Amino acid sequence: IMPHLVALNRYWKFSGDELSLPACCSVLFRLLGLSGLVAVMALTSKILHEQCGYSGNVLLSYLICSSASFLLSLILDIAIIILSLRGSIIETEERSNMTNFLFIRALVGVFQCFTSTLFAIFLVI
Repeated sequence: IMPHLVALNRYWKFSGDELSLPACCSVLFRLLGLSGLVAVMALTSKILHEQCGYSGNVLLSYLICSSASFLLSLILDIAIIILSLRGSIIETEERSNMTNFLFIRALVGVFQCFTSTLFAIFLVI
């Protein structure tokens, strides 16, 4: 059994090496989402900028922010995969930075929720 992950001065019921498979699934879905966002942005950016006025600019800004946050979360997920595959049962210090990456990844998720809500409010106004 691998040693448990320690975060917020608490032992969690999973270890650092168990995060590689969920992070791989997240990378796959982030790649699909990012490619979709980039495709929509490439196809509609000129139309949104020229013909839609304020709401088009807000939507284009949302697509750019979403693409950037998807890219950042993709990079963090790849770092989590690499970090979770390091070490062994006795070599836990090689995964000691795992909690930092998890906290940063959670902050990126909160940022994504915040920007989605903010841009939805601006589109309604």
